[in-house]
Amino acid sequence: MPTRREREALHRYFEFESDFMPKKDFYTNHANIIIRKFAVSTIATNWRNTDMDAFIPYLAMNYFDRFVSRNPFLEDRSIAFTRDTIRKMELHILDSLGWRMRPITPFSFLDYFYPTFGRIGGFKRRSINEIIVQALGDDDFIEYKPSQIAQSSFLAATNIAYPLKFPSTHKPEELTNCYQAMIELCQNKDIKIEKRRQTIVTEIEEEEDDDETNKVAPKRLMNFDLKWPKNENHTTCLTTRLREVVLPWEHRCMIG
Repeated sequence: MPTRREREALHRYFEFESDFMPKKDFYTNHANIIIRKFAVSTIATNWRNTDMDAFIPYLAMNYFDRFVSRNPFLEDRSIAFTRDTIRKMELHILDSLGWRMRPITPFSFLDYFYPTFGRIGGFKRRSINEIIVQALGDDDFIEYKPSQIAQSSFLAATNIAYPLKFPSTHKPEELTNCYQAMIELCQNKDIKIEKRRQTIVTEIEEEEDDDETNKVAPKRLMNFDLKWPKNENHTTCLTTRLREVVLPWEHRCMIG
């Protein structure tokens, strides 16, 4: 049974999850979709040159979607990446995001859905994490709330790992397109759905502690390859240009 604190936190997640999505209708404009594809490609290509956990590019795209959908595009391509310019842009981005750097994501809802799907048979948490991360690089899932992405990831995993039990699984009608697209995503990107013999409750106890940070950013279980579309022509890495620049983050990344 969840504690009162956990129930209150979950209630807040459901109440405010839409605040951590792109601005409504922004991506109905095809031109904006093209820009998003470029961002996905750039992040994926540059990620290849690092040893970062896959949750880092996931966060980067979350920040991008939230920021760019609430701000006009910067047209000045001659901008010089000086320390002051970077500082101003950093503050502009943080202000636009409301200094809320720990967003509500599908990972915030996994513990809510785990018990229901655990009774079906169970999955290794890493498999569910990978579906969620890979889905963020795809345009088909932009319109869905974090909680809907979480539930759909379980439905897709159930269809693949327990096909005989899938017909009897409760499937909200409004998520039909979402979980069907996720099934195709798993097939096209060869995402392996690993079963787990133990109960899901046992898995959570083994892989998670009481620190809420792990529920938002499960870094230990994100060590898989990022399979977002990549543009191999991206030969210049922005992080390389800024390698010697010390960004003034300090204590300003407050939790929202």
